[in-house]
Amino acid sequence: GQARPFFVACGFHKPHVPWVVPKEFFAFFPEYPDIPLAADVFAPIGMPAVAWHPPADVHGMDETPSFNGTTNYTRSRLYRRAYYAAISYQGGVGVSLDIVIGAVVCVLCEDIV
Repeated sequence: GQARPFFVACGFHKPHVPWVVPKEFFAFFPEYPDIPLAADVFAPIGMPAVAWHPPADVHGMDETPSFNGTTNYTRSRLYRRAYYAAISYQGGVGVSLDIVIGAVVCVLCEDIV
């Protein structure tokens, strides 16, 4: 047949909040005190306000101060651990995202090759 361009859109809900993940996926990672913090925990000086994403959507908390606010270190480690667990768990599929993407690519290749 004739080659035609195509577009594939594939969306995954995880790891967006809320990070609701089966407990066993948290076991893949150290306890929160051992989770490293970001290399720089503060927003850059001069960063435009539009670039700031407050952590308020994570747990319904009020953000104070309103710009360049940070999350305390304990909460930051808890959030990071939950995020890591969420990216390990793919919303019910329970397999690696690499496997999911690989399966999609295989199906596409069957029609192309």
